[in-house]
Amino acid sequence: MKLRNLIFILILFFLIYPQEKTDTLKSYKKAPSFSLYNINKEKIYLDSLLGKGPIFISFWALWCKLCIQELDAFKKIYDQYETLGLKVLAISEDGPRAINNVKSFVKGKKWKYEILLDPDGKVRELFGVGSTMPTSFILDKKGNIRLVSRGYKKGDEKKFIRVIEEIINEEKK
Repeated sequence: MKLRNLIFILILFFLIYPQEKTDTLKSYKKAPSFSLYNINKEKIYLDSLLGKGPIFISFWALWCKLCIQELDAFKKIYDQYETLGLKVLAISEDGPRAINNVKSFVKGKKWKYEILLDPDGKVRELFGVGSTMPTSFILDKKGNIRLVSRGYKKGDEKKFIRVIEEIINEEKK
């Protein structure tokens, strides 16, 4: 009986207290190739963006307040590093009914990011994004995943900047 209770408590602990939400990866995994339509109905290919600088990918949705906070906070980072090759792909996970709302919402936010639509969640599945939103990735110019961030809290920008600067500095060598 005691063993069963202990196992139950351990399982409960790991469900309530998830593991580290940010992974700065030591051995890099290649990001899967994909293409999605943007809000202007143009097809965007990840592979065509590689080789130019770091890429920040954020899986977000209109209903997700933390997603919107993250993308709002990232505006300053994007403005600072865009000229050094930083690209941002904000991948909306809103369903087909919300697609028209995404375009007007983004326009109101004045986000200059590439807003992509993944209404069926196919790219989300490719990246192994679970239920935590936002989930963000930073890729180097070869397409290696250098950072994974699940969820968002104010101050996460510091880790994003650190990894982006690492990638930019590596490219200068």
